Amino acid sequence: KQWYQRRVRGRTFIVLTSIPVFIPTIYMLHFCFATTTERKISDENDQVIPKGTASIPPNYVARIMKLGLFSAVNTFLGWGTILLVPALIQMLKIKEAGRNSDCSVTVTQGLDLLLLALVTFAANLGRLFTHFTRERVSFRKMQLTAALLSTGFFAGMIAYENLPVTIATNFTVKFLFGVASMSENYVLFDVNYFGTSAFARACSITSAIGLLGGVIGTVLIAFTPPFYVVGTAMVGSAVKIPVVVSMTEVI
Repeated sequence: KQWYQRRVRGRTFIVLTSIPVFIPTIYMLHFCFATTTERKISDENDQVIPKGTASIPPNYVARIMKLGLFSAVNTFLGWGTILLVPALIQMLKIKEAGRNSDCSVTVTQGLDLLLLALVTFAANLGRLFTHFTRERVSFRKMQLTAALLSTGFFAGMIAYENLPVTIATNFTVKFLFGVASMSENYVLFDVNYFGTSAFARACSITSAIGLLGGVIGTVLIAFTPPFYVVGTAMVGSAVKIPVVVSMTEVI
């Protein structure tokens, strides 16, 4: 057994790898509300839109479809990475050990779990990065760069089949997923994007489309070879490029 398997029990290991997930959230909540008084928060919660001022933007349906497609691809990439990493690690182990090797050699365990936790944590780093940069870099510039990088890194997974490349590329893809998901939430809950009249309905439809992308990614990983999923993810990242370019409504 590895040294950390001898010293750390299963439940303690889960707690230690879960704690870092909450750090960016606590940090952002603290600084978002640190300078806001209780009275101001109460006024914002009780705010009522005056009659006759509700509006729907002229391209309302197009906005839903564009943000919905952006969300679907992003969720596909983010959720898919959670299952894709152990599948790729196991595939590489089978190639190295041979198909007739003992099952205990190819199962995901030990150091592999720490690498998986590291990749998963990258999404929180991406969200934290977006929190600090969203006022300095526009949405389209940021997401266009993220889509191009994701496409390139998925191509790298296909070109170089080894463990260091797999971990490094998935870590970066997960980081970019955090960047995109944080930016997506800023747009999704911006009343100026969908208008005040049908804001809740538009958010619900967009979120449902995004969840559908996550379900498709999970199903693909469960029933198809890992590199088929990597190829699909690369195409999805490329699809995000024209979608982001067309989102001229977002500053």
